[in-house]
Amino acid sequence: MRLTTWIRASRSRRAARAAGALSLCAIPLAWLWLADAGTVAARRTPGPSLDVMIAMASRSSILAPAGLSPAPLATTTLSTDAVPTSVLPAASVAGDVAEPAPDGAPRDPWSDVAAPEDGWSGASRRLLARIVDGGPDGAGLYLLDSTGTPDATAAVPLTPFTRKRGSYVGTYRVGFWPEELHDRRIPASLRDGFLKVAPEDTGIALSAHIRLGDFLVHDDGQEDVWPKYVLVRTALVDKLELVLQDLARHGVRASRVRMLSGFRSPLHNAALREMGAAAESRHMYGEAADFIIDADGDGRMDDLNGDWHVDAADARVVGNAVERVERQHPELAGGLGLYAAMGPSGPFVHVDVRGHAARWGSGLGWWERAASSVRSSRGTQATPVRAGHCMAQGASAVLCRGIH
Repeated sequence: MRLTTWIRASRSRRAARAAGALSLCAIPLAWLWLADAGTVAARRTPGPSLDVMIAMASRSSILAPAGLSPAPLATTTLSTDAVPTSVLPAASVAGDVAEPAPDGAPRDPWSDVAAPEDGWSGASRRLLARIVDGGPDGAGLYLLDSTGTPDATAAVPLTPFTRKRGSYVGTYRVGFWPEELHDRRIPASLRDGFLKVAPEDTGIALSAHIRLGDFLVHDDGQEDVWPKYVLVRTALVDKLELVLQDLARHGVRASRVRMLSGFRSPLHNAALREMGAAAESRHMYGEAADFIIDADGDGRMDDLNGDWHVDAADARVVGNAVERVERQHPELAGGLGLYAAMGPSGPFVHVDVRGHAARWGSGLGWWERAASSVRSSRGTQATPVRAGHCMAQGASAVLCRGIH
């Protein structure tokens, strides 16, 4: 009986010791299981970024010297997907990046360029291109969109006058301007330079009725030389459009204008001296145009006054429109020449924007020439010069030379 009791007691003690050992082993196993579960959760849930961990460590007492609080950080990032400032471009940190418009739209490239007083589309509201010296793409001819705003890129670049070498600009021969020969200086009106025109540029619309190709020099023996270099004054194009508008308001069909002569190089102008071209013609500065109204497209001046004849009286109809336009827009004052038939195109009209009135031609009566003399001489002591049917004064008197 005692042996049986001792055996049972011995078994109980061994079971207790085994249970104790198992409990001691279960504690580290449970700890390892919990640690592994935390690792899995950490993999599923993004932890703080490296910058955040460094920031937390720097604020702890482990990294801070005894008795001192950690220095504040320049930036504290709490977002786990934030980009550390150390990998941002320097301009972003410094704040030098140009801020976009409030609505997210790109910045207007013309915001720093002052618009002309008469607007980009001119007084006529029919300009489709504008020559700008300080545009966002440099000096050049800029096309206008449907709202009248210039494009950001120049359609035709301006070549500075300083690129001229002798009588050439590039491979295109232009000759010498009077100022170059007499004063050895660049003419003020030419300092912006020349439009560099390639063959594909000739169809560019400067306005509703006028193309860039209308200003190219004709019959100068350089028909196959490209690019060509021309001068065009935007004010002249605007004035021509105003004249066409005035004719239309007075019942004259003026849906098409044919340019007989736009820009003339000094070389070409010298060849026309025997035909009466002025030595200092405004054509050489891109300020003048000889043209006809050719709505029916037959290449001749139209019968504008309805008398069944095409003569100087039809040129006078255009001249009347020019007079009205200059009264409404004195800033566009200039020369007006009326010519009888001198070729297959019939009578034609000369218009320019020299800045003061000058009148000449076979279409003017003596009373009109006298009135023009009074207008031209106001504020000056110069005496008008008359040669045949030509009348001009001061610096414009040269226009009368060779006209009979």
